[in-house]
Amino acid sequence: MDVFSSMISRKFRNIAGERYEEIMNFYREFLLSEEEMHVPEVSSILMPIDGSVHVIPEKVYRLLSAYEGVSILLLYVIDMNVLRIVEGTLGKMEAEIFKGKELKRADEFLRAVEVKLSGFRISLRTEVIIGHKGDDVVRRAREHDMIIVSKKYGSEGARSLRISPLVFRIVHSIAKPVVVY
Repeated sequence: MDVFSSMISRKFRNIAGERYEEIMNFYREFLLSEEEMHVPEVSSILMPIDGSVHVIPEKVYRLLSAYEGVSILLLYVIDMNVLRIVEGTLGKMEAEIFKGKELKRADEFLRAVEVKLSGFRISLRTEVIIGHKGDDVVRRAREHDMIIVSKKYGSEGARSLRISPLVFRIVHSIAKPVVVY
């Protein structure tokens, strides 16, 4: 903040007069500190995906194109709790059918994203897991420099919300840059 304070002091002290301190206090939250001005280096990105994410917008692909040489993990998470509920209510055979359909949907989605990213100079890995959508993402985020997640991730039951409560929880649990699209 020292750089900006001195710049504002030089440029505006004579103009603002007595209101200088008031103006500085009011706009302080809009000025970047020295720490905030440092752009973190990104060498790996985690992109969690689930059944509620139907498409990745073009603007996300444009963003990814800016990170040449980055390693991206597309992590498709099938909710373990949903599988347990299906098994408990409909039986083991229906749960296996449901799981097969989810695995097929995951494979098709990841292949489509791979095709879109094939022209980029990135290292791309895909992985499908059966687990806990929030906990697994938070745990895996430790291995990556940035997370890019859909605002609909984990929102199968809450389609009317602007942003999924699970995405809120993930963003607040991770001390790394998160892009929500």
